[in-house]
Amino acid sequence: MLVALVVTPVRRPTALRCGLGVLVGGLAVLAAERSARAVVTGAAEAGRDREIAGAAWDELLGGLRPDVFILAVAGLVVVVVAAAVGRLGAPGRPGHPVG
Repeated sequence: MLVALVVTPVRRPTALRCGLGVLVGGLAVLAAERSARAVVTGAAEAGRDREIAGAAWDELLGGLRPDVFILAVAGLVVVVVAAAVGRLGAPGRPGHPVG
């Protein structure tokens, strides 16, 4: 993403798209992790086996949730800032390269 922002002649739309991609990707990973956990714990027999499956899942992938959530929030921040900068840009300055 950093290379895309350095190379592109128009940074705001690129930042907006990169942030949106990070946000959507983070939310997709969160949804997939929650769905997979439900499948794994649902496949275990009720009672102690289900508790053990849930505990094992949380131990192995529990640290993924906060990291991906932070990544999704960072993507949201980039989207909001890129959108706000586009609206609050300098008057008289074109929003895209001229020529």
